[in-house]
Amino acid sequence: MRKFSSAAAAALVLAATASATAEANDRSVQAVMIPPMACQPIRNSGAELVLTSWIARAGASADLVCPVPFNNIELGTTSSDNDMTSFRIHYSDSDGAGAASTVSVSLYRFNNSSFSVRFLCSAKLAPQTTGLTSTIVPCVQDVAPSGTFYAFLVQLASPVNGIVTFRGIDFP
Repeated sequence: MRKFSSAAAAALVLAATASATAEANDRSVQAVMIPPMACQPIRNSGAELVLTSWIARAGASADLVCPVPFNNIELGTTSSDNDMTSFRIHYSDSDGAGAASTVSVSLYRFNNSSFSVRFLCSAKLAPQTTGLTSTIVPCVQDVAPSGTFYAFLVQLASPVNGIVTFRGIDFP
């Protein structure tokens, strides 16, 4: 068996570290958290903001818009962009993997200079549990160039005998 030189071993470690770093959200993106209180309903059929959660119960539903406070400051480098690879939504769904309750999330980009709206990514969530859970949604984007804003659309719907809870979004 051949022995690796110390230079080859160092190159291998650097390559592994670089690929692991490229797969994570930038530090400035990881610092962003969106609590339920920051979300405004654009359609609400009986859902309520109760303390730190949006709750839809007994047939209630809501579409919530949650602005994302990205900026052009990249922590740790001199670049002026933020790279996002995923986001995590915190929620509960009373029927677990069943289809009666629904929680879905979509990310949109709004560009002020062209007055355009662009869909970026989404997920319809069905946890395997009825308790509070979190789901990481892959979404690779270069975010926060000048004049661009981002927002999540969170859609909640509960069956007559169920409850759906939304607790926020962050970037792991």
